[in-house]
Amino acid sequence: PCHSMKTPKNFLIQPDPTNVSQFTGVAQTAVLRDSHTNDALGDLVAFSWGGNKSIPNQPPPVNNNFDAFVRVGTKTEHGIEWKDIVNLTNFPSTSTNQMIFDTSVVINRNQTRFPGNVVVGWGQFDGNVSEATTFWVAISNDYGATFPIKVQVPSGPNVAADARGLQGDKYGNLIFGTMNIPSFSPPQSY
Repeated sequence: PCHSMKTPKNFLIQPDPTNVSQFTGVAQTAVLRDSHTNDALGDLVAFSWGGNKSIPNQPPPVNNNFDAFVRVGTKTEHGIEWKDIVNLTNFPSTSTNQMIFDTSVVINRNQTRFPGNVVVGWGQFDGNVSEATTFWVAISNDYGATFPIKVQVPSGPNVAADARGLQGDKYGNLIFGTMNIPSFSPPQSY
């Protein structure tokens, strides 16, 4: 089975901890509650998550930004050999309340047809959590070393939503499941 990879011990995928202790408003709890779906195929493992730009020995950020990250590794006889962490959103420090949620990553099941293809999806709030949500995917064709292609996924107007995640089949088809909920105020019809 493709998900039978066993690791002999716990391993660290993000060296700097996420710190939202100085976040304000709804951002204090909204960014850590959502799902983050990971994947494994053969000797590859991929993890996606949300975090902030914490810098060791510096105060925690106060701008309510929460970026999307991914890290891909390869199983070796000595454990996991990790590629660098990739910040997929890299929100500027001058912006506020840009937050991602519900990250998911899938390693394309058809590596013959799509070699090195790893795709990450996430939902994103730009402003207040009660405002419009956008959905994004980032695409790598080098086993997660870089994600040069970022595409906004079409969604209904002015919605709050959930991104239930990416899934793939053995033919290389990918499906990004999202759920749109009419915005909190005012309701929209579409």
